[in-house]
Amino acid sequence: MPVVIAAIFDLALIILFAAIGRRSHDEGSALAGTLTVAAPFLIGYVIGAVACRLDRSPRSVGRGALISVVAVGLGLVLRGTAFGRGVAPAFVVVALITITALLVGWRLVAARVTSPGARDADARL
Repeated sequence: MPVVIAAIFDLALIILFAAIGRRSHDEGSALAGTLTVAAPFLIGYVIGAVACRLDRSPRSVGRGALISVVAVGLGLVLRGTAFGRGVAPAFVVVALITITALLVGWRLVAARVTSPGARDADARL
């Protein structure tokens, strides 16, 4: 799988996380508001993807987990500082669990439906 496809999928899932959160808190589903909520995590993701070398193995479950931790960590720091939004402890837990589940989850599914040779290559960091 090309790295661009994996990155687009990851970014879309982070936007989905923000959209679901906005909807569950009755904040509406306007695209601009959703992107504002997602922005710190999207920035964290891009930095994490570059730092963790997503290009080496875009479907790697381990790499997806590592990138999600970096994305959430940096995203929360950016959210609390540059974006001036709250960082409640419950939100930290929800963001970490949800974004990690999304970024790792699709990689686990992909590993189950691909050939054993491709699965072995993706299993490595």
